[in-house]
Amino acid sequence: MGHYSYYKNNRSRGPKATYFCIRNGTLGRASTVVLENIVLTIKNYHNHRPLFTTTRYGKPAILLGRFRFTKNNRSKGPKALWTCSRVSAGCRATISTIDDVIYKQKNEHNH
Repeated sequence: MGHYSYYKNNRSRGPKATYFCIRNGTLGRASTVVLENIVLTIKNYHNHRPLFTTTRYGKPAILLGRFRFTKNNRSKGPKALWTCSRVSAGCRATISTIDDVIYKQKNEHNH
């Protein structure tokens, strides 16, 4: 559904089923209720926290939802610009941070 992956609630029985976002934490509970392949309700409370990590090559990266951002090579000091890892495919989504705190986000992905 959208850019997110869901799993079926194991308590769902019969033709009506509830699906939850696989990245749900203790805060948001994004979910969808389906009755015989017809979507009845959608709760879009996706509030996935950014995960600061590294790439397989040891470069800094941020995982946010299903997207990965890599640090711009020219970013020095406390301010940093992060670009979507699919920038070579034309994606223009970016994140700006100061001391690893996100203060600006352009979250318009084309994939």
